[in-house]
Amino acid sequence: MNVNIEKKLRIEHVNVRSIIKNFDEVKNWMTSKQTDILTVSETWLDEQTPDSFVNIEGYKLYRKDYIHSKIGGVAIYVRNELTSNEVHFDINAPIDMEAIFVKVQYCKNPSILISSMYRHPHGKKDTYDFIETALNKMLKQNVQFYVLGDLNDNQIKSVNPKSPLKAIMYKNGLHQLIETPTRVTSSTTSLIDVIITNKRDGVTWENSECSIADHNIITVIANMKKPKRNPITCTFRCMKNYSKEHFCAVLSENIGALNNIYNTDNVDEQVRIFTKVFQESLEKCAPIVTRNLKRPPAPWLTEEVRTKMSERDHLLRIFRQNVSEIAAQRAYQNSKKEVKRLVKKAKKQHYQSRLKDNKGNLKAIWKIVNEIIPRKSQNHDPSSGLPDMQKIANDFNAFFSSIGKNTYNEVKKSDMDKNKNCDKENFKHCTKLPKINSLNNLFRPKPITPQGLIVIINNLHNTNSVGHDGIALKYLKDSSNIMYKYLLTIINTSINTGVCPKQWKEAIVKPLHKNGDSSLPSNFRPISLLPILSKILEKAVADQLIMYLESNNLISNCQYGYRHHLSTELALLKITEEVYKAIENKEICLLTLLDLSKAFDTVNPELLLRKLLEINVSTFWFENYLSGRTQSVKLNNTTSHQNVIEFGVPQGSILGPILFLIYINDIVKNLRNCIVVMYADDIQLIHKGKLGEIENIIKNTEENLNRLKRRYDYLGLKINANKTQCMFVGSPFFINKINNNLRLNFDGHKIAFSDNVKTLGVIFDKFLSFEKHVNDLCRKTKSTLIYIQRMQHKLDLATRTMVVDSLVLSKLNYCPLIWGRCNDSLIKDVQTVQNFAAKVACGGGKKSDKATPFRKKLNWLTVKNNLKLTESVFVFKVINTQIPKSCGINFPTNNTRNIGCFLRNNDNLAIPLITSRQGRRSIMYTGPLLWNSMPQNIRSLTSVSSFKANVKKLLLSQEN
Repeated sequence: MNVNIEKKLRIEHVNVRSIIKNFDEVKNWMTSKQTDILTVSETWLDEQTPDSFVNIEGYKLYRKDYIHSKIGGVAIYVRNELTSNEVHFDINAPIDMEAIFVKVQYCKNPSILISSMYRHPHGKKDTYDFIETALNKMLKQNVQFYVLGDLNDNQIKSVNPKSPLKAIMYKNGLHQLIETPTRVTSSTTSLIDVIITNKRDGVTWENSECSIADHNIITVIANMKKPKRNPITCTFRCMKNYSKEHFCAVLSENIGALNNIYNTDNVDEQVRIFTKVFQESLEKCAPIVTRNLKRPPAPWLTEEVRTKMSERDHLLRIFRQNVSEIAAQRAYQNSKKEVKRLVKKAKKQHYQSRLKDNKGNLKAIWKIVNEIIPRKSQNHDPSSGLPDMQKIANDFNAFFSSIGKNTYNEVKKSDMDKNKNCDKENFKHCTKLPKINSLNNLFRPKPITPQGLIVIINNLHNTNSVGHDGIALKYLKDSSNIMYKYLLTIINTSINTGVCPKQWKEAIVKPLHKNGDSSLPSNFRPISLLPILSKILEKAVADQLIMYLESNNLISNCQYGYRHHLSTELALLKITEEVYKAIENKEICLLTLLDLSKAFDTVNPELLLRKLLEINVSTFWFENYLSGRTQSVKLNNTTSHQNVIEFGVPQGSILGPILFLIYINDIVKNLRNCIVVMYADDIQLIHKGKLGEIENIIKNTEENLNRLKRRYDYLGLKINANKTQCMFVGSPFFINKINNNLRLNFDGHKIAFSDNVKTLGVIFDKFLSFEKHVNDLCRKTKSTLIYIQRMQHKLDLATRTMVVDSLVLSKLNYCPLIWGRCNDSLIKDVQTVQNFAAKVACGGGKKSDKATPFRKKLNWLTVKNNLKLTESVFVFKVINTQIPKSCGINFPTNNTRNIGCFLRNNDNLAIPLITSRQGRRSIMYTGPLLWNSMPQNIRSLTSVSSFKANVKKLLLSQEN
């Protein structure tokens, strides 16, 4: 390759005919050719395929799927070193056309515009109208642009002399670079893959044969400097010589220095000594090293595979030179099949060998699995392609550290403008929580015991995340027999002196890209990392605070978030039970969902401290804990300046969510004639009434929303009125009679009533059929299973089962008490997914094969029986008081009913009198029926685990 060309920007296009199917070959091509930008047509992706399945390390992915079927779709891969952002033009693509536009820039060079287009073979005239409009939009940007794609318009003049595409280019003064055929088969020769540009000076093009699909790869070498590839560096602790015993021995040599902790009451000095000794000792045993990583080819690519690939490519060239010879075509096709077989075999041997070597090491196994089946999309680094990373990091930190204060001030300014004559006294009733009258009940964290500390450390979930001090939980657990007494002294000094160590109030923030322009901080989610030692202190305080709150019933019964024995499923169950009750009473429900903006970030610390005092919680320790907190943003190896956090509860902390619950605890007080369900900052309101009272239902909802708005305004929390959702729920007989033109008026917005709303991960529809939820669930899990199925040959049975359980069954097992009340037809759809999952987990099975043998091998229950198991365990927990009574779920027995006669089934649960078909889907009806059908010896068990195991055994025996 020409040296000068190697230094210029390389932009390529391939019609891939399934990016997932040909993913490895595409990656190998890009590595060998050092591709800077790759445009792809016929990706064959849909919305159920996550980006993580098709991400390529070192590149940003932009994609537009074909929504009408899988046959289509376009994508663009752009090197991370280039600054790139998607451009949206105000034009709608016709049904047979896909296009995506991305603006690219390197350093201070002029930007260029790249488009990937695909026109379907039978596209109509409107597709050409779209192409011309898009080209005109690009021309108006006044930048150099390249459109690469398969437009299915043959540019060979002798074949297609009246090409509409040529006419468009001629009319607009544009150029098509490719001059030789791009698709050659035994029966046709065509030039349908094109590169269109507005400036052809200084550029060169290539048309390369490849075996990825039946199209050539076309290339333009743009007159733009090729970006230097950022070195991939990895900083980690070298564990080569590390052992728990060695680490403890080194720490023991520093006992003298550690004992200085006992000689001071200054908690910051204590933490400094502890951290210094810990870090220095760890550095001796597991030093931090930084290494530049090369970009190796696929590790499974053996010499045998390479040789066969070369043979295949040679046979392809022979075939292209003699396209009419059947023998040449067959030789190439057979070679291509042989390469695919060898690649599959090599991958299987490589990954199964690694899995065998790491047998029993769950962490290592998941690392290998994530290489095979990536679950997370690569984060778009906001600093990519930009020179001043320090400034970017500082700008991001300025945004994240001020967002809470700015949102609070915005709310308060709006509140003052609307309520200029409103005295704060009017809101006193909004801020009072239940009081404990006795001074003896004043809560203040107490010092903890050595046993209590050991329990806290052992119960913390293992994680690799570390704060600014670099201390990981693993090393703390390894050294706990030596270090616990010093850590205990620090924690108890903090509790006794009311001072939270300054070092433990410093957070490192890592931005996680959500969507949109990656140069805007607002398109990132800040992930805060605090020192693990701070979480141990917080856990010691949180356990005591929670016990105080719960034992005195200080948290609202409406609140289901961050509380023991409560969950999203119980919160949603409260909603469904209220709806079923209304249906039985021939009523309709108006379900309203509120959306808050940056709720945890906008907490006013002063007001929070007042609320603590109102429930007799001393602010002695909490005031210092909430003040003087700082954060820095970390982008790759660049860390911003520290900024002070003035508002919000600490993100990434253990205490933060509990303090937030206290802050909003009385938010729903004085709401009238409604049921409230809260999960942290998510709030759902239910208003009931007869169909003829619909105007009153809406009016009551509006009044309660306005009451809530005033309370939220007082707290400085921002309601997104334009994201507020509402939906009438009930029986079809009544819901279908509701006027579709009705609106809910709230905060200047007229909100239309929805047919579906999503809350806490479950989609509710107006008939409570859960049809949309189940359909979405099946579609997403099927897509995941198809991908796992393609990779299943690389995994052994145990690993496949683990992967299917984690990525598929976990979704099916989310809130089954809610969606599991759908009709039998939908249950059958879920069963189809489970059957597919069983076959994938077992590593085989055709679509026509019975799923029962596969389920038996895995010891899985059918979907129906799994729902029975879940419901029976729930009833067991209610009966044995393992579900809080505040949930309002109670199953009385026959002998608790005042019926004045003796019944042989007195110990059975009472069946409520419910007449409506939908009402009988209530767990208050189905639960007792299921429980009463259980054998007495199972019902009399006392432990959940034993009960669950016996019920499962019973249900499995019934399936045989």
